[in-house]
Amino acid sequence: MSFTPTSAGASTVSSLGSMVSGIGGIISAQNATAMGSYNANISLQQAQAQTNSFALTKMQQTITASQQIAQQQAAYDKSGVAFKGTPVEVQIQGLTNLNLDMAINSYNNDIQVQNLQNQAALDRYTAAQTASADYVKAGTSLLGGGLDLASEIGSGINNNSYTFSAQPDNYDPYANVVYGK
Repeated sequence: MSFTPTSAGASTVSSLGSMVSGIGGIISAQNATAMGSYNANISLQQAQAQTNSFALTKMQQTITASQQIAQQQAAYDKSGVAFKGTPVEVQIQGLTNLNLDMAINSYNNDIQVQNLQNQAALDRYTAAQTASADYVKAGTSLLGGGLDLASEIGSGINNNSYTFSAQPDNYDPYANVVYGK
């Protein structure tokens, strides 16, 4: 027994292709969401690492500055120079420069951390937009393919365009009969 669609076969394949495309769109949307979340998490981890790195750098600068000031003080005391006038001004200028450097570094660190946090938010937003677009495309493909397939099945049944037979269409029952032996 064979099932032979007439002109509707290509349309059926097209409808099924639309439905498969819809399923691919759903998978694409899920991948976009996962990728955006992954990239956002990496950016947030980098922001945290930047914050931790800056805290260590600031602590090292403070310790180094304290040691340098102590060494200068010890050198002044050892040399017998009175700790007033120029030596005090030099230390004050050194501390002022250190505080300015730390403020600049702090500002730059804040900018870098904010940029990484903004990148994380942008990654999540982009992923959400891509996923939404993919879900809409998937829904359109699934709905269109399903409607086309339902329409084709409905018109095939109504128009009797599908034939069922126990023999192939080109079957000739008398082709191989030999008479008179």
